[in-house]
Amino acid sequence: MPTVVLDPGLLAFVPLISRADLFTKVEQLVTWSKISATRPWVKLALVPSTREFLEIHDLIPAHEPAKRLLETTGLRNVYSPEDIIRPVYDLLEKSLPTEYCCVTDELHEDFSADPTQPWHGNDPTVEALSQRALLMSYLENQVHNQKKLQLFASVFGSDAIKFEARLEAVEPDAIPGFGEQDMPMDVQDTFQHVRSIEDVCSTVNPDEMWAHALSSWDVKFAIQLACRQRMIAEGTYSGLDNVPLFFVGADFRPSLKKWQADAHHRFATQTLETCAAAVLDLPTVEIKPFRKARRASDLAYPLRAHISKAGVGLRLMMWRRPMTRRCIEFANVGGKNEEEISYSDPSLAV
Repeated sequence: MPTVVLDPGLLAFVPLISRADLFTKVEQLVTWSKISATRPWVKLALVPSTREFLEIHDLIPAHEPAKRLLETTGLRNVYSPEDIIRPVYDLLEKSLPTEYCCVTDELHEDFSADPTQPWHGNDPTVEALSQRALLMSYLENQVHNQKKLQLFASVFGSDAIKFEARLEAVEPDAIPGFGEQDMPMDVQDTFQHVRSIEDVCSTVNPDEMWAHALSSWDVKFAIQLACRQRMIAEGTYSGLDNVPLFFVGADFRPSLKKWQADAHHRFATQTLETCAAAVLDLPTVEIKPFRKARRASDLAYPLRAHISKAGVGLRLMMWRRPMTRRCIEFANVGGKNEEEISYSDPSLAV
């Protein structure tokens, strides 16, 4: 599941912001607010204490200040105060400070970046918040020896942000490699800047998403990414909403593990490719009716397709939902001798 670090400066509102900067900020806030509501497989992370800091320094928009800001920038006929306030509070509620489990704070000097600051007008307090978010994310990655926090959502226009700084202190000061005896320490890193769900998708490999799937949502996202990749190659892709509608049943992910079709196991790649082909209704997969009873709860039709023919003869079992447009639900995978389809509750599918 990709994790996007929200720049605290994106949520902060300063009185002297320009019309162009305000427009960009609101558009980005609305974008990430919608993503958090419609793409549950994307995590939004916010460094600890951001909300408290914004409240103390009166940087979270309220109705009257937001109204005045729209009037002074000439945008009162474009946005209402609620258009500014709602996504800010929505993102503050949905962003996860729990992604920062080891580092509680840091102190640094000599911060520089490309693109250069300022990113949010000329408010040094807000600029410092953005610096802290990048360095806290860097530290969490180092402590866990991974690159989980590498996507940064902000307002600047470049595809990436390169930064360096001198760490003076890290709290707690007992973290191996970042203790008091290790300071000061020069650090540098590069984060990818993301502005949309398409930017996020471009950073994720379908096979890796499939291999590390921890939920049905992760499995669905991996299949969507595989469809996206195939459609881009064929020149038919216009956006993630362009991928045909499908569902992943509650028993599908457990069956992947049972039949070596998850992680990097024997049938993982074949299964993912077959799922994508089934969603896109490609001729590379032959989907046939399965001679079992329709699902009583929604009268869906049972279907099956080959994943592999040799050996266990792995099958992809699906339901065709009774909808106006074609819509399949992945039920389970199983061997040719099993010939069973999961009658799981369709309301539990994602």
